[in-house]
Amino acid sequence: MSMWNQMTFQDANSPIMQNMIFFHEYAMMILVMIIMLLCYILMMMLLNKFTNLKMISGQMIET
Repeated sequence: MSMWNQMTFQDANSPIMQNMIFFHEYAMMILVMIIMLLCYILMMMLLNKFTNLKMISGQMIET
């Protein structure tokens, strides 16, 4: 039975519905992991200092 503050699906009445709920939870877990990985990669790209981006000669390496 569903309640007012319920954030998930209702209780399943059949095995097919139980499998659909399990698949939904599994798919959402994978999507959250992918989004977290993409956010981490994006933050690492934004926080990179780009020190070697336009280095033509080896002055930065020699000092």
